Amino acid sequence: MADFAAAVAGKATSHLPTDHALHVLELTLPMANATEGVAAHPETTFAPVPPMPWAE
Repeated sequence: MADFAAAVAGKATSHLPTDHALHVLELTLPMANATEGVAAHPETTFAPVPPMPWAE
């Protein structure tokens, strides 16, 4: 969360790339409409995200 807050404040760059955010959005939106009985077929991808420095 601190990583995200620093990026929003303009003090750092985000650890997660924008294509990751788009992928998460593409997965989340169909869940909101799950009662409609429509299967979701995600088309977005993203490159592997490197671990945070503290996790290496």
